[in-house]
Amino acid sequence: EVEGVQHVDRLTVTVANERLADIEAAESIITELDLSQRFEGETLLTVRAYDEADTVLATGTLFVIIDRTPPQLRIASPDLRTEISDEPFPVMLEVTDLTNVTAAVYVDGALAEEFPGRPYESAIDPTEYDSGPHRVRAEATDAAGNTAVAEVEVSFIFCADAEMVPIQNL
Repeated sequence: EVEGVQHVDRLTVTVANERLADIEAAESIITELDLSQRFEGETLLTVRAYDEADTVLATGTLFVIIDRTPPQLRIASPDLRTEISDEPFPVMLEVTDLTNVTAAVYVDGALAEEFPGRPYESAIDPTEYDSGPHRVRAEATDAAGNTAVAEVEVSFIFCADAEMVPIQNL
C-alpha cells in the first residue's frame, strides 16, 4: 500500500543492489525471487513502486538473512577420550550461526536432551544406560532449517551393584 497513491504501474525488487524482478502491478502480487547462491548472510531487500512515467512513488526496505550454510557445531564435553563414572556428566555444545539455533543430544540414537537456544549445556545421568561404549550425537538446526551433526564415542564405566568393582578396559 502506498499512501495517497491511486495507481501503481510496476514494482521492482532489488537485493544487494541487484535488480531481481520487474513486476506489473496488480491488486495482489505474489512473486518468487531467485536468490541463488549469489546471496548469503544479512541482505538488504528493496521494493520500489513506480507510476506510468517511471517516477518512484515509494520505496520499502527490509533486512533479511539468507542462510544456506549449516551451523558450526562441536561437542565440547564430553570429548572422545572420556570415560564416565556413575555421576551425571556435563554435555556442552559449541554452536555458531547467524540465526537462533535449536539443538538436541542423543545417546545411542535415543533423545537425551533438547536445547531451544543458548546455553547449550546440560548434564546426563549415565546410570540410565548400560555400562560400556556409547555414541553421543548432537544435532543443531538453524532458523533456515540447515542442520549440523557432531558425534563422539564415550565409555560409561560404572557398576550397577554396590558390591561390584569396575575393571578398566585392558
